Amino acid sequence: MKSLAALFLTLMLFAGCSKHPEPGVEPSRGEAAPCDGCAQGGDPKLTVVDSSIWMETVPGFSLGQISRPLGVLPFIQVEAISPPKCKFCQAFSGEGVEFDFGSAQDSLLSAVDSTLQPSLLMPGLQVPERDSVLFPLLLDSIAALPFVEGKALSDFGPWEERGNQTTEMLRNIPPSLRTKLSQLATRYGVNSLVMPVRCRVEMDPGAGEEGGYTFQILWMLFDAKKSQFSMIVHAKLTIETQGDAPPDRGWSHPFMVWLGKNLAQ
Repeated sequence: MKSLAALFLTLMLFAGCSKHPEPGVEPSRGEAAPCDGCAQGGDPKLTVVDSSIWMETVPGFSLGQISRPLGVLPFIQVEAISPPKCKFCQAFSGEGVEFDFGSAQDSLLSAVDSTLQPSLLMPGLQVPERDSVLFPLLLDSIAALPFVEGKALSDFGPWEERGNQTTEMLRNIPPSLRTKLSQLATRYGVNSLVMPVRCRVEMDPGAGEEGGYTFQILWMLFDAKKSQFSMIVHAKLTIETQGDAPPDRGWSHPFMVWLGKNLAQ
């Protein structure tokens, strides 16, 4: 694994060009996405003013023990919320949030363990074009399957009640969910799945010096070969700006810094 210093440097550069497809651009794993004007106006200076993070892992978890090859799913649900009067929200959208997160996640996984070589599961990449209609239907069906407390996999509710905690446990997975995830992994030739299940970003133009936002996410790592969730994270971060740069990009940055430190342990 690379050092945390190298990881931090990579994260500082995450807003630049990456392999993750840009909104409206045909995805290509071999070409960098355009980044005209990436650094115009300076990068936002973000401060986490409130946080609630639940993380559970299997006992003795290490990213190096994950079954290879590794497949990376797109978000199943993305919500981008902003008020009507928001002078810096022009680039803010569900597609923008997903691109921002996907680019940072690509860089993070490579920085933590260069041997992972994850495959992005999207039609035209690891997913054949013939599955263009089927693939989103599969993701929707997985999101609706019961998981904790019989609630849907994508439901934030069971995790919000847990507050801040880090724990080790072997979680029981309902057979319907375990089977569906294993079938998806087998269909696309991977043994583990990176699963950014749901993300919600809500802008607050009046927060901080130039605005702020709340970033909420449910992120999972499923080892299909072992039929278990190796890692589950629910995070809710309230973030404000300092300085004169608004939060017009880099919404996932504070979460990625936290996730990188925990994956690199």
